[in-house]
Amino acid sequence: MLPDFLGIGAPRTGTTWLYSNLARHPDVWMPPMKEIHYFDRPNRSLRSRLQGPFNNDRNARRRLLTALKSAPWNWRRNDAIWLSRFIFPPRSDRWYRSLFPADYPGRIGEITPGYAHLDEEGVEWIHSMMPDAKMIYFLRNPIEMAWSLTLRLNRHRRPYPVESWSKERLLRHLTASAMTRIGDYVGNLKRWEKVYGPDRILVAFHEDLKKDPVALYRRVLTFLDLRDVDDQDIIAGRVNQGSPVLDPTPFLPAMAASYHDGIVRAHRRFQNGYTAQWIEMAERTMREGSIGGFANQTR
Repeated sequence: MLPDFLGIGAPRTGTTWLYSNLARHPDVWMPPMKEIHYFDRPNRSLRSRLQGPFNNDRNARRRLLTALKSAPWNWRRNDAIWLSRFIFPPRSDRWYRSLFPADYPGRIGEITPGYAHLDEEGVEWIHSMMPDAKMIYFLRNPIEMAWSLTLRLNRHRRPYPVESWSKERLLRHLTASAMTRIGDYVGNLKRWEKVYGPDRILVAFHEDLKKDPVALYRRVLTFLDLRDVDDQDIIAGRVNQGSPVLDPTPFLPAMAASYHDGIVRAHRRFQNGYTAQWIEMAERTMREGSIGGFANQTR
C-alpha cells in the first residue's frame, strides 16, 4: 500500500506537531520516523546513508542502534525492522512502497516538508504513484520560516555551526533562491494544484496552530475523513522548537526584500489577516530596518 495523504510542508510550520498527533490517532498509520525524503532526495547512496551528514540519515542510524539494543525483547523490534528497511536497500519506487504496511484498514500517511517545493516533474511522479492522495500544506510568514529553519539547521552543522559563519555567508544562505523557493507558497501551490486539483489540498497557517491547535487538528481530521478524538488525546503545545542562538536583526531588511513579492502573491491568493500581517511586517522592516520582538517570533 501507499500513503493516502502526504504532509508536504512547509518546514518549521508545525509539521512535527501534525506528525505527532496523527501518529497517535487510532485509525492512522505513520512511519516510525518523520520525513522519508524520497521524492526530494531520491538518489542518496548507501555510503551517504551510512556515513553522510544529512540529518535524516543520521537520525535513522541513531534510532536503529537504539532499537537494536532492545530488540527483540520489546516493541522496538518492529522499529528495528522498519529502520533497517529504510536505511539499507537502494532507493526505488518499490523500496518506497515497502516502507508502508501491505494491508491496513485505516489511513496511511507520510510527512516530508521538502515535498512542497518539488518541481512539476516531481509532483507528477508522486501523482503517478498516489493519484488519489490528499495533501496537507502548512504555511507561515516566509521570513519567520526561513529564519526558524536556519536555527533548526544550526543544530546539525557541527563542527561548523551557523553562528560561526560570516554575516555575508549567512545572508547569502537566507536569501538564496533555494530558500526563497521554499517560501514561494503560491508558486508551489500552483504546481500541486495543476496536478492534483485544489480540492485535494488542505492549506492551513502556522497562526492557526498557535491560536487554536485543537480546532486545526479537527480540521485536518475532517479533511482526511477521520473520526474525531477526545481533546486530551491532542498534543496542543509546540513540538521540535528551535533555539534563539542568533540575532536576526542585521538580516531582516534583506530578507524582507527577498521574500516581499512572494508574500504579496500569498496575500492576493488568501486575502486573510495572517497574510496582511506578513505584508505589514515585511514593508515596515524594509522602511525601518528591524521589527521589535521579531527574534522571539521565529522559533
